[in-house]
Amino acid sequence: MDTHDDISNVLLKDVLADAQQTLYHHDIEYAEHDALELCADAADCSISDLRRFLLLGYTCRDSFGLQAQDTLHRFNEMIVRRSAREPLQYIVQSTVFRYITVSVGPGVFIPRPETELIVERGLQWLQQEKQDTLCRVVDFCSGSGVIGLSLAVERPQTQVYGVEKNDTAYTWLQKNSHHVASSYASGSTFTPIHADALSVTTLQELNGVVDCVITNPPYLPLARPVTQPEAQYDPEDALYGGSQDGLSIPQGIVDQAHRLLKPGGFLIMEHDITQGESLQQYFKQSGFSDVRTCCDLTHRHRWTEGIKVQ
Repeated sequence: MDTHDDISNVLLKDVLADAQQTLYHHDIEYAEHDALELCADAADCSISDLRRFLLLGYTCRDSFGLQAQDTLHRFNEMIVRRSAREPLQYIVQSTVFRYITVSVGPGVFIPRPETELIVERGLQWLQQEKQDTLCRVVDFCSGSGVIGLSLAVERPQTQVYGVEKNDTAYTWLQKNSHHVASSYASGSTFTPIHADALSVTTLQELNGVVDCVITNPPYLPLARPVTQPEAQYDPEDALYGGSQDGLSIPQGIVDQAHRLLKPGGFLIMEHDITQGESLQQYFKQSGFSDVRTCCDLTHRHRWTEGIKVQ
């Protein structure tokens, strides 16, 4: 797609078709979706607006007005970046997770849809065990904050602490905390904490009083580096679990969760599909009961959970 010439009177459908073809050529799986989302972002409009423009047979000038040429230039730059396999979320600098939209970009892990399942499980446990009473929740390795922020938005009377060590990721966490604050459920709060999840001094004032720890820590085995082009944009310290089997950091967080949780408190941890059995054993030897590993929608082991022994 060439936007150096004035093509603002070219049909929008032709511009999008060219962009989709470019993405397909570079092995982008969801080329049509990505082209629409990038075009909507470039034009500062919704995908619904774009679909309406397409239905009406609009030109780019009809669709974007006097800013058509600038919009097409931005769109072209985005298509070039996506063709190089830069993640869509980094290009538009946002992603949707459950009921919230958060900002993401270089230096912070892009949330995956399967993580929504552990949020759902955490909410289910809180509703069953705590009903509407005030409770404290810690989100270790918070990254962009989607786990903890979702809990603060969806459950009333919840004090959530999002712990993140990485400087850049913490900047995104602060930004999202501020942006989502107006949507918190009644009586809920979210507090970003710039600290190491593996340090015994982190949140030590909450030792023994936390109701739930919910976490998606770095867990990939060093022996199995990522190969997907987009995943290689994620910061390494958000991916790898600190050892050949990837269990060093998850096990350390089990220890920290045990320190913080009150007796009967709940720990739920996302992990690699190969780590369920090992983490079950570590949960049990670390003082957790009712330990089980649960599957995602593709029937792969996705998280392990347990209750701190009374």
